[in-house]
Amino acid sequence: MLQSIDETLPPELWEMCCVYLPRTDLRSLTLTCTAFRWIAQPKLFDTLKISVVPRAVILEGVQEDRTLQMPLTLSVARLRFFACERIRASVQSCHLTVERSEREDGWVCLQDGTLEVMDEFLRSLPSFPNVSKVSFTSVMLDARELQCLGELRSLKTLVLSDCRLIPSPTPPTALAIEHLQISGDPYRIFPPSKEGSSIGMLFDLTRLRTLNISRHTWGDETSAAIFHVSSDITPFLNLTTLSIPSTSMLSPSFPSLIARCPRLHKLELLTFPKSTSHPYRPPPVVLSSTMASHLEVFVGPDPCTPTFTSRALRKIVMTSGLELPYNIPEEIIRILSDVNSPSDLEDLTFGVYHITGSLLDCICDRFSSLKSLAMTIWTVDGDGFPEGVYTRKMLISQLPHHLPRTLIHLELHTRFSCLEGSEDIQGEALSAFIRALLGHCKCLQTFRISFQGILGGILPVKSWIWERTMENQHRWGGWEPLQITIQT
Repeated sequence: MLQSIDETLPPELWEMCCVYLPRTDLRSLTLTCTAFRWIAQPKLFDTLKISVVPRAVILEGVQEDRTLQMPLTLSVARLRFFACERIRASVQSCHLTVERSEREDGWVCLQDGTLEVMDEFLRSLPSFPNVSKVSFTSVMLDARELQCLGELRSLKTLVLSDCRLIPSPTPPTALAIEHLQISGDPYRIFPPSKEGSSIGMLFDLTRLRTLNISRHTWGDETSAAIFHVSSDITPFLNLTTLSIPSTSMLSPSFPSLIARCPRLHKLELLTFPKSTSHPYRPPPVVLSSTMASHLEVFVGPDPCTPTFTSRALRKIVMTSGLELPYNIPEEIIRILSDVNSPSDLEDLTFGVYHITGSLLDCICDRFSSLKSLAMTIWTVDGDGFPEGVYTRKMLISQLPHHLPRTLIHLELHTRFSCLEGSEDIQGEALSAFIRALLGHCKCLQTFRISFQGILGGILPVKSWIWERTMENQHRWGGWEPLQITIQT
């Protein structure tokens, strides 16, 4: 069998073919013969995941140390298997997780075999020539260990989740990576009171293309010390995507941070927690016209959006009304009316308490190039609505005729709270809605709709997805429901 494979294609070309196989097919290929097993099996080990358990976690429920030593021994063997000559070139991402105890002192309980696994993990990293992503979860690192990652020439992404960093007594060498993600509390990694612990001291900011800093705290201000850099340089020279907590807008250094990202393409302001009943409303922030002049994508709370509507935005995602009932149509209209370049906007997502004709007219009249629209509607169906509010029956009968004709993708998520489960959008009403929609939006390719009725409790969420594909260069095929799901 090996001879016939060699006669067909060289092994190197077979390896290139294996790259395009899905994982299930790749696993099946390894079972066909010894030759294909030798060629294809390394591709199954592209991700190395190691999870270790500190002694303190084990001893909470078990008193015998032997229960700790067995998984640690297997972890070391797993590391050495991935680092062997046959497998090492296939490894593309490495992940180390330390299972923390609920007790705060879980950070200082790493000892014995646990440290052996961590040391073996750090020693093994340089043996992977193609590793592009490394992540640490709940790991205490010193600056020396972090700098060892600089030996990985192919490393592009570093993820630090709930980690702690021990500052170095000597100035560290800045680590050059393209994508940095920090979740949890960044103060654990960049304590403002300690020298040499700012992001500018640890990483080469001119190389960063993506920066994501999120945390679970709520309402406090992002310290300027986290982004402390020299004032006479442009630190984030190549940064195109920035994701930070929305509370960062409270910091006086926020305009300075945006000014130091001259090539910023996407800005995402994260909100925590989602369950809060009081949406975050930051004070107005004024940015000069030269700041974020290349910004095209904004994702963040609705009150933060007006700060960036003067830019030529291509995509706007207003997140305040997506998880909770929030925003009246007049507030959405006010924000959309401030968009300075309506002809550039192609993608719009928002949530609103109810839909009105004036809101739909604003969208249809202002945004002539809109291709994607996603709306979440929280409304109470019944009597007593003011004129112009789209109740359920009006939504079905009139919405398709008040949408931009340029739409390619449409999402409609409704949450009606005075409907029986049998009164949802279904049967002939749904068919009539689809016919009217397709007759008005000739270019529509994908349509997603979900419905949830609430009456004395939470009813299941029903979702439908329709899509059509192009049969040939000049003709679209028919519409077919791809998926109908019910989520309880």
